[in-house]
Amino acid sequence: MGLRIPNPYIVFGFGGLILLASVLYNTGLAFLNANIMPVGTLHVALTEAVILAIAAVYLASKIRAFPGSMIMPAVVFLVFMGMMFLLVSFLNEHLYPKAIRDMILVAVFFMIGGTASGRGIFASFRFLAAAILLFIVIEACMTEFYVMLFEPAEYYANTRGIQKLEDDKTGLFRNSLGYAGRFSFGIFETHRLSSVFLEQVSLANFAVILAIFLATFWGRLSWADRVLYAVTILMIILTNNSRTASVLCAMIAAGYFIFPYLPRYTHMLYMPAALLCAWLFFYDPEMGVRLESDDLTGRIGHTMANLSTMKDAYYTGGTIDEIYRMFDSGFTYLIMTQTVFGLLAFWLFTGLAVPSSGAVSKRFNHSLMLYLYLNMLTSSAVFSIKVSAPLFFMAGYLHYEWFRKRESEMAALSGTSSPAPEAS
Repeated sequence: MGLRIPNPYIVFGFGGLILLASVLYNTGLAFLNANIMPVGTLHVALTEAVILAIAAVYLASKIRAFPGSMIMPAVVFLVFMGMMFLLVSFLNEHLYPKAIRDMILVAVFFMIGGTASGRGIFASFRFLAAAILLFIVIEACMTEFYVMLFEPAEYYANTRGIQKLEDDKTGLFRNSLGYAGRFSFGIFETHRLSSVFLEQVSLANFAVILAIFLATFWGRLSWADRVLYAVTILMIILTNNSRTASVLCAMIAAGYFIFPYLPRYTHMLYMPAALLCAWLFFYDPEMGVRLESDDLTGRIGHTMANLSTMKDAYYTGGTIDEIYRMFDSGFTYLIMTQTVFGLLAFWLFTGLAVPSSGAVSKRFNHSLMLYLYLNMLTSSAVFSIKVSAPLFFMAGYLHYEWFRKRESEMAALSGTSSPAPEAS
């Protein structure tokens, strides 16, 4: 008998395949750039656009199978954010397409997650964790081979305009090299690893995404899967040297035992609490609006300095020059692109889309809100497709799972047999 290769559609489901493409497409493009043909910014933009277009067509084909109340949260959210995008564009007389693209990612992958089966979501995350762990080992032990495969420095120079350091001959992305005084566990000191993401921020954020997944679905996972996720998270933290990811993963691990006992919807307090604490402990009226130092005081102080000087921009958004200056702060970036009303809508959607009705949803909601609103004090990277897609895929899966369960219970109570359709 010949070796049978599993059908990817059966293993992952169509939604799972879209998720894998969204996380790994940069890996594929970097391989093309290093070994087959030059790849530029246009190729990256077109690839992401094609992924989103396929996802939209797929959702359109499924739309009639689901009751309107199942898709309403994501649709209302996207319509409102679209209105804010148009308002900011009109008031500032320019279009910044990435602003609405960020919100489309949230809504689309939330809905895509609702089409996933349990088998599909578990297979997709298992594949991603295994791929990340494999390439961590390759990058650490066979760095020259890793560079030959992907040429990270050249790829980001060609596609993002981030030039290689003149005195660096490694071929790695420039941020992998760190600098004196950089936070480190002291275990792997040659460079900061990036695995399939080719750059360090996304790998660090994905460690938190895996921690959220592990905490949320712990009771449904096999011991082999638990070990895989735990080892992958630990390896990322030890080799990536991310302060934020290290703290968040530790908080989520402790929260696994604490979150189920907290009152419902207390997770909604994380955003205002994060801003209040940042203002009390890190606001310095003498600090300028430019990032002054890459430490906790400098990065959070940068956010608070910008929030204190935005004035009318809270209601009008900002110009392109102001938006580019805000990438080191998720809060100011979101306000500049969507106004303060967009920030509030994002907070409400992320906090309320998954009903806080049991231990599983409480663990997810608390972990989600911690990840988003602590991260947004120092970065806008939470809106990258590589981490935004799997995060809101999880949220959508949990939302629709709750909806299907509620519909089934209502159908059983009424004596009918028309629960919401199962995901494919």
